[in-house]
Amino acid sequence: MTSMTQHPGSGLRTAVTRIHATCLFIITIATTTASTVGWQGHGPLRLLASQPFGYVGLYQAYLLMFLLALVSLIGATRWPSRLWNATLLAAHLAPVSIIIIANDVFVSTNTQNTAYLAALIIHIPLMLLEVFALLWKVHFLRPLAATRAQGRQGSSRLRN
Repeated sequence: MTSMTQHPGSGLRTAVTRIHATCLFIITIATTTASTVGWQGHGPLRLLASQPFGYVGLYQAYLLMFLLALVSLIGATRWPSRLWNATLLAAHLAPVSIIIIANDVFVSTNTQNTAYLAALIIHIPLMLLEVFALLWKVHFLRPLAATRAQGRQGSSRLRN
């Protein structure tokens, strides 16, 4: 059962989900293509030619991320909710955490710069975008904003 009432900020959250999902569509298609080419021994991911299970894992991860973007896009359009933003935020925790946890693997294969670059260019900005959408017009921040506004009014009265 869903409520069809518009919650404050739902338009912005839906727009963020659309942007994020579109980025994920482009990224997953590009990375799946690059991984497939690498698996065949060409391009920057040619290491996958000697590590076929790495290709299998990446292919599955990219396809799942593509499906998650599709479900989030459809879901956010039909049922505006913070759930979609939280889901897309959580989806980036796996790649960012593996960059931290398996740092030695990236160092031993001399790909740590690529991993850090992917985290800084792709994962961190999209995570920050989702955090922004999640906190936009959140109810528990309203009393804080009201307190600050009252504080400003009180300080302006003291100056007069």
